[in-house]
Amino acid sequence: MRRLNTVLWCLILMSQPVVAWSQAQPTVRGHQASQLTAPTPERQPRTRDGSPGARVPALEPMPPIASQIPFQRQEISFKTFLQEVERSNLDYAAQRYSVSIAEAQLTAARVYPNPTLQSGYSTDVSHEKQATAYAGGISQTVLLGGKIRARTEVAKSNLLVNAAQLEDFFRNLRAAATNAYVDGLSGQLSLERKKRSLETLERLVASNQERLRAGDIGEVDLLQSRVAALQARGDFLAAESTLEQSLIGLTDLLGNRDQRVLFNPRGTLQVHPLTLALEELIATALVKRGDVLAAERGREGARAQYNLTRANRVPDVDVGVGVIHSTRITNTIDPAPPWNSLALTLSVPMPLSNINKGDLMAAKSGEAQADKAAEAIELKAVTEVRQAYTRYNLARVAVSQYSGELLQDADTVLEAKLYSYRRGSASLLEVLDAQRANNDTYLAYFAALSEQAKSLVAVEQAAGIWDVDF
Repeated sequence: MRRLNTVLWCLILMSQPVVAWSQAQPTVRGHQASQLTAPTPERQPRTRDGSPGARVPALEPMPPIASQIPFQRQEISFKTFLQEVERSNLDYAAQRYSVSIAEAQLTAARVYPNPTLQSGYSTDVSHEKQATAYAGGISQTVLLGGKIRARTEVAKSNLLVNAAQLEDFFRNLRAAATNAYVDGLSGQLSLERKKRSLETLERLVASNQERLRAGDIGEVDLLQSRVAALQARGDFLAAESTLEQSLIGLTDLLGNRDQRVLFNPRGTLQVHPLTLALEELIATALVKRGDVLAAERGREGARAQYNLTRANRVPDVDVGVGVIHSTRITNTIDPAPPWNSLALTLSVPMPLSNINKGDLMAAKSGEAQADKAAEAIELKAVTEVRQAYTRYNLARVAVSQYSGELLQDADTVLEAKLYSYRRGSASLLEVLDAQRANNDTYLAYFAALSEQAKSLVAVEQAAGIWDVDF
């Protein structure tokens, strides 16, 4: 027995540098944290047979976790959270400029070529008293083949594609933000459950210390309960860290640069059941999903680009008009009065380059490529709906396993084991196993709720619909 006591005591001493707690009374997330025991002088307990055991110092209190995280806390509802994401998310704000750019490009597509103004001056430099001429004219390129209309159709298609892509960007952003919100709710539940588990083990340690003084238990039971309490502390700190990181991620989605403020999600993971059947979801996805719409608009844009390519092969003509004024010629050999002339010009290029049809072939291939890309996007949408729907149904089955009296039974078993242990009819290992099973049951339930919520989000994201709320 002494050898076993010595080994366990060495394990406790080895863990002391990791749990070098402050003597101040801590607070955790705004609540006063309970202590395992108040600091007491070292004593020398005895085992069941009355022999002296190893000296076991009292476990020191939990460190002030909250004071090390300098954040202000604000609660936020799910509806308000999504509204703020849509209004303030920086990635979404940057993506919106693509629509503005496409609108400007549509306006620019209607621009007609500018006319060209020409002027000239010529004079006699041979001293033969010839005429001085003043020339002026204007020319205009006339676009043929419907180039303006074709360019406008291409620009309209690009605008529709960008608008659909923006909608699809927000569809994915909304789903990502919702999953982050679910992680926050799930993290709060897990932290609260691990806090309760820690408090239960703290009370068990306190009870074991009193029972050790009274001689009801041996020193090993106290050491085992303290080791379990230390493990529970580690689990609590890990859950605290996970939750804080999740909440910091929410501020990034909100575009909030004031990292001193954290938003605590408010709501429940109990979501409403899905009402639409699989075939209805697939039909909705093919009509409403942003990426499907963008692919369809891209198909139309490829046709418009082919038409523009054909229009660009039609040669444009330049039409011009000019006026020339010549002064009087005073040369004695060939005198002439001043005179004016009017000139009309027409310039037509010879489209010899149209023999090369590479641009037409490329545009035609681009049209075929857009058709196949649209078919691939539609198939992807159908596959995602089917996968998400299957995931959602399995998640509902997992949650239904806890819908009966399973959680209540886990609590009842733990209470019964604690009661039996106090009366001496159950071992400490049985109590710790019951505590661990109780904790695992609740954490599994929270994980199932989180998965059900995320799978519902995945279904509605895949189908292009949205009525999720928490």
